[in-house]
Amino acid sequence: MVWFGKTIVMRGYRLSVKDKGGEDELRAPATEPDNAAELDDLTVNILSRLCHAGLLPASAPVFPADRFRELDALVREGFDVPHTTMTALARRVLFGIAATARPATIVVLGSFVGYAAVWLFGPALLREPLFRTASLIACDVFEPAVTQARKNFSVFGVGAVDLRVQDAAQLLEEFSGLIDMLYIDVDSEETGKRMYADLLRIAITRLAPGALVLAHDVTHPFYIKDVADYQKMVRDRRLFRMTATLEIDPCGLEVTLV
Repeated sequence: MVWFGKTIVMRGYRLSVKDKGGEDELRAPATEPDNAAELDDLTVNILSRLCHAGLLPASAPVFPADRFRELDALVREGFDVPHTTMTALARRVLFGIAATARPATIVVLGSFVGYAAVWLFGPALLREPLFRTASLIACDVFEPAVTQARKNFSVFGVGAVDLRVQDAAQLLEEFSGLIDMLYIDVDSEETGKRMYADLLRIAITRLAPGALVLAHDVTHPFYIKDVADYQKMVRDRRLFRMTATLEIDPCGLEVTLV
């Protein structure tokens, strides 16, 4: 990988930035700092880069660390999560993206027990919400996972989130209205993550102008071939205004602006 030659060093941790034709690629340290303040600083830096690139509103990156910790405490106490690849930095980045973009309608495809979804939905579910939403929807085909997700989200009150046992493609095909933020993390034994591009093709007419599409696992070595068509699609400037690959952990996150 060829880097633009612009590097920011923060307390011994490196964040490299590649800027080419409106595209940024952000790389976080392979090993996360243990210090919460360092993680907060790194999150602010990433959000600032996304704002500067035009992927997030240019006013100011929003990462209210105290509100993140408020949500984190609720999730730690009330969520049962059997396993996750979601790192401390990834949780902050998802929370910060949602808090900055303030989407009215968020749809999560492949929600499992809701652990990724909560960092996107959470800013709107706090006792004093950071923004108001019209719809928070998540789906998964594995019914026991959705059952657990409903138990998990009950910490915010009954009916706070619309959690469905439903195929992701079916949800999109039946969806009426416009989506402001779409998060994709579907997986299957048969197709792996090759469905990402197909789902995006279905979703594209349902994405609001200025919507954000987030895709998980785009840099994981196991899924690189699976997401190749998706990566090609989000780089088509006839369809999307810009995209960024955030190497914030081994899984990575693609952030695309409609």
